[in-house]
Amino acid sequence: MPAEGYDEQVGRASRPARRSGLVARLDLTADPQLSPVPNVVLSFTGVVAQGVVRLIYSLLIAANFGPAVLGDVNSLIALVMFAAMLWPTAVAIAASKYVALARGAGDDERVDAVATHLAWKIAITSAALAVATAIVAVLLLSASAVDTALSSLLVVTYSAYGYVRGVGYGAAQIARATVLDLVSSSIAILGLVAVLAAGYDALVLLPLAVGYGVYAACNWPRLGGAQLSEDVVREIRSFTAYGVLGVLAGTGLSQMAMLMARVALGASDAGQLAAALSLATPTAMLGSAIALVFSPALARLVGRGESATATHHTDLATRALNSVMVACFGVLILMSDELIVLLYPPGYEEAASLLPLLLAAGLLPSVATGVVAHLLVAHPGGQRIFAACNVAALVAAVTVSGCLLATLGGLWAVAIGYLVGGLLVGSLPLVIVWRREGFAWGEVIAKMAVGSALVSFGLCLERTTLTSTTEGLAVSAAFLALWLVACRRDLARAYPYLTRRGG
Repeated sequence: MPAEGYDEQVGRASRPARRSGLVARLDLTADPQLSPVPNVVLSFTGVVAQGVVRLIYSLLIAANFGPAVLGDVNSLIALVMFAAMLWPTAVAIAASKYVALARGAGDDERVDAVATHLAWKIAITSAALAVATAIVAVLLLSASAVDTALSSLLVVTYSAYGYVRGVGYGAAQIARATVLDLVSSSIAILGLVAVLAAGYDALVLLPLAVGYGVYAACNWPRLGGAQLSEDVVREIRSFTAYGVLGVLAGTGLSQMAMLMARVALGASDAGQLAAALSLATPTAMLGSAIALVFSPALARLVGRGESATATHHTDLATRALNSVMVACFGVLILMSDELIVLLYPPGYEEAASLLPLLLAAGLLPSVATGVVAHLLVAHPGGQRIFAACNVAALVAAVTVSGCLLATLGGLWAVAIGYLVGGLLVGSLPLVIVWRREGFAWGEVIAKMAVGSALVSFGLCLERTTLTSTTEGLAVSAAFLALWLVACRRDLARAYPYLTRRGG
């Protein structure tokens, strides 16, 4: 049976054909043609393109102005992202889920109704949050008038970007979304270079706002006049409300850490943390890229009544994610010193010491991407459980950081709190879904523990015994080879699903 509230009797045959192409309105009813691997690759390309914008912002500002200005700019960006999490980001997640559910049930009219309903929510909430952001920027960060105005604009364009991305991924239009991610990222990067070259340093946030705005304008879906029933509206409202708690407490950890460092320790220390976060975040985005593809795919299966298949895919995805994520994060942790030296000018040595902790904080949430999607899509009340897990993680992170700041002080206090929060954000949903579904994940968890121990040993070896970059690279290569050999069976089990056509 399809998911409650979704009627299979409304087919696609009654809809007129729509013009495709980049400049046409986004078609939410076109069928997916790619298998999961190309979709994930495309999704990762788009997510990384947006992550590269943030990284290049940090690198250019660090090269031109130093840690203090970097701390101020990244604190404003963190404030914007935090504001978006107060409703728009959860709306984007709801758009992805409910568009995918309606597509799975074959109800094109409901697809339009969901997209239209949530478009109005984004417009209203982003406008209100833009005003709130301006007030907080002035009172908390002592922002200038220009920075305040640009922060408000960025809230609006980033919220619109998140919404159209959500409906696009829910409709499996991933190739189009990726192209526009690349276009908007290029606009933001080239715009920043132009602003800095012209000496308009006060406008550094403008290219980022324009980039997100271009994405939203070019990818805005064709909206119809269909109305949702009150039952579905209530369901979406409840999902979104709990989603706000979940996103704010989970994804908001990095924004919380950035703002805490800026307020408690000052702009210069916040710049050190910003440099480390700029390198830790792109790897964590691999999990986000997978979630953008996997969550709607699960929703389409649930919408078609194929819950057992969805559960099987969650098992395969988690095994594959454990294999891939431990490899990626492990290598980057082992190469953390070299990354800071390569990308940042002298003066960011403290960022190099923080980076392994920040990377470690992102590992478990990335491995748990599949189980979080399963919890949100396949379990009644899953959004409430996810929100509770993330709130617990945020409370623990803030408590640990606050206590350490009061006793020891320094950026390590913030980084350790961030690590505690990341471990809880990943482990709590993983344990809950593991127990509920009875997955045979004992071996998976054991492998993760062994892999983490190998990385820790390698990092200690590099920092106490080894003296050259070549030796460090050899340690990283040895770890990667051993890990991939150990995980070859899990990757082989996931391969048939990953290459299946139809998304």
